[in-house]
Amino acid sequence: MRYLNVLLLVLLVLAIPAYAVCNVGIASHAIPAVVGQDGGLFPVDVRTIPGSGNIFLTTSPHTGVSTQISADDAVRYGFIIANMSLSDCDVLVNIHANNIADYVDGPSAGLAFSTLTYSVLTGIPIRSDATLTGGVGPNGVVTRVGGLYEKARASARYGIKYFVTPVNTLQEKVLLKRLERTYNISIIEIADIKGAIDFLFYNKLPPYISINKQELIYPNVTNYSISLVYAPFKNVTSAMVATESSAIETIAVTDGDSAEIKQQFQDGIKKQNYLISKGYLFTAANEAFMGYIGAGTVVASDSSSSTVIDDKKNEIRTCINSLPMITKTSNNFDYALGADLRKFWAINRLESIDFNSSDLAEERFYKYNQLLYADAWCKVSKALGEEALARNTGIVYNESLLQSLAMKKLQQAQLLPNDNPDYKEKLQTAKSLEISGKHAASIYDSTYLISMQNSDSELSNLSQLQLVAKVHDLENQSFNSLWGQVYQSHAAFLAQDINEGGLGSAYHVFSYAATLDNTTNEMVTILNSDQFDAIILPQPDENDSENSNDFSVIYAVILILAVVVLIIFTLKFKPTIKSINYRKNTKNKKFS
Repeated sequence: MRYLNVLLLVLLVLAIPAYAVCNVGIASHAIPAVVGQDGGLFPVDVRTIPGSGNIFLTTSPHTGVSTQISADDAVRYGFIIANMSLSDCDVLVNIHANNIADYVDGPSAGLAFSTLTYSVLTGIPIRSDATLTGGVGPNGVVTRVGGLYEKARASARYGIKYFVTPVNTLQEKVLLKRLERTYNISIIEIADIKGAIDFLFYNKLPPYISINKQELIYPNVTNYSISLVYAPFKNVTSAMVATESSAIETIAVTDGDSAEIKQQFQDGIKKQNYLISKGYLFTAANEAFMGYIGAGTVVASDSSSSTVIDDKKNEIRTCINSLPMITKTSNNFDYALGADLRKFWAINRLESIDFNSSDLAEERFYKYNQLLYADAWCKVSKALGEEALARNTGIVYNESLLQSLAMKKLQQAQLLPNDNPDYKEKLQTAKSLEISGKHAASIYDSTYLISMQNSDSELSNLSQLQLVAKVHDLENQSFNSLWGQVYQSHAAFLAQDINEGGLGSAYHVFSYAATLDNTTNEMVTILNSDQFDAIILPQPDENDSENSNDFSVIYAVILILAVVVLIIFTLKFKPTIKSINYRKNTKNKKFS
């Protein structure tokens, strides 16, 4: 019995370290988030308890899949940088935002989750005069997130001295520099979690990150095969690159910083041309779109004009009013509905911005930046419209046939549980398009919302191997529609670019491409069901201009010959006609 007691005591002593290796504790910090059209701060805490390696995320408020994935990856990386094992702990991650938002989504809190985990495990608190935002990517890389301006402004208003962010884009740098001067807050850019740990826990400033640091060429990007359907989209891409180039030329070089900024944009043009050469036409157009907005923002920041915002608003209205009405046909349908979409995106953005005269200078400057999206969308709508008009042949589509499908998709989109500002803006545009009878474009916007929600849910249930297989399958599918192929090409690029989110982002876009393709085929089937009584516009020959000139010459010759024959006929039978008239007159006199 005595030996049994000793044995039990030894086993108990040996068992204690199994629980003791988990550093039990809690760390809290307030982090910024975009709420509606503004920013706010809400507390987040990470608690460790003895367990078996589980990570639990709060369910109130509701969180999106990307937040759940972000929390899981970030906590695991927090254990790695603290050089400790997760297997002996359970981690409870709480987001206290019930009184701020009904729904939380996105990877923005990933950096906070990692650093709070490090704080719990080491016992070192995060400095109280700083807050942070950013995603966590492979190998501890801090990935880009949205809403930096709103988050920085909210942090400054709460008295925060330092705002830790991922490496800023050029556009973000321009916006945040003005905000730094106004609110006396310092923006600390970090490239990886180590940089965040060094600053937040050990007061070590990260090295300066040049704004001219960007990859101009992706060495591992494969060539993308451009189909006959997709090839004409190059005209739209070229138009956007040309628009961006014109804006870059107006950037004045007054010092080293402005020279570096201009060079950054010019390097962006080189990158876009490289992407075009590789076949990623939409990716290049998208980068040119953002480059145009960035260049316009820089130019406006140097302007001393008090009417710069009003001038831009008037310019956008003029652009919108100049967009042509396009008849949708079997040959231009994809381009025409794409033009409708961008036009209404521009209108919706223009109408949604409140340009209050009491705004501070940097707030008006930020709103000018948002106004540039409307400006750029209008320009893209114009380019797409020109492509549609060039294909204005074939069966004329009766778009009213799509109303039932548009209403069905819109109702589905309205039922989605999402409080994201981008979601609200897309939903509002879908409604505006539907009211205006642009049913096809409305279907596209609703489809986007539905597809992203579905792929988000699907992604949460896929293992890495399943995700790789799904992406490979979607990449090799054959799509018929222009926009199915457009987004398939962009997803193929994202799958190769780790900095843009890798396979997760690629899967979202691939899924959207597949859904768009199916939806487009459904719309075309409905529209073609009415073709028995349809109007068919003439299809020009391949050598349209030459044939047109040849036809004009032939027509002129035939007309001249007809006139000559008519003259000869008249001269030949003139006496007979007079004789007939004489007899008629004589006969009439007899009856009088």
